Amino acid sequence: MADSNVNSSQISDSSQLEENEESRNSLRAIQLLQEATRLLSPQPNSLSSTTVNQVSETSNSPAPWPLSNSSPAPSNSSPAPGARHGDIVGNLRSLFSPYGTERFRSQSSAYQIAPKRTRRNGSSNSNYYKVKETWTHEFFCLAKCNQNRVPQRSEKNMLQQCGLGRKKICFNSNSNPAKLNEMLLSHFPKLANGGGFEILRSGGAKATDLVIIHPPPIGYSVPFLRDLSGLGQALAYVRPLQRNLDLTIQAIQPSM
Repeated sequence: MADSNVNSSQISDSSQLEENEESRNSLRAIQLLQEATRLLSPQPNSLSSTTVNQVSETSNSPAPWPLSNSSPAPSNSSPAPGARHGDIVGNLRSLFSPYGTERFRSQSSAYQIAPKRTRRNGSSNSNYYKVKETWTHEFFCLAKCNQNRVPQRSEKNMLQQCGLGRKKICFNSNSNPAKLNEMLLSHFPKLANGGGFEILRSGGAKATDLVIIHPPPIGYSVPFLRDLSGLGQALAYVRPLQRNLDLTIQAIQPSM
């Protein structure tokens, strides 16, 4: 029976110790917050009545043991404002130190939104420049205005040596008939003496037959050849309209 009384007394003492420790911590935190509010507020002496009442009630409550960690009673001589501010900041940091740890900062930074990438001039527009659209196709320039069959290998080699034959040409995607005519003449200069030209493709009754691609009233244009002519990826044959072209072999210019 005596042992049970002793155990009960020990449990009661330990619970009272815990309650007193919590009371001291609460009082200390309230005092620190009160001091910080007084220093940071434009009116350091103005405190809410609720906080004053809580502090007075807590300080007036009896404690079985002396508060060894409690702050000393304020004296008439107050320390310098800078020193008091530093002490309060240090105490607040010690109380709220878990919120400044590296782990807490890393967790909070994970939810930050990444800044939008901006251009050098400060604009966030992702269109740095407008891409120029082009259309590239292979053309084969014939020499005879009445040719209606695909040339043989030997004839192809001869036409190639004369500045005609097969060439890959890159156009602007919206080239009109004038621009298309200009590009063809720049790659096949002899075509200017043919009195005009017409464009054909292979695929008649035989695979070697050439079929005319009839132009619209305004003439051949890149949108027509690309989208409406049915040419697709097939080789486009360019044939002079009125006169045969000169078959003089061009001298090879030495590379500089």
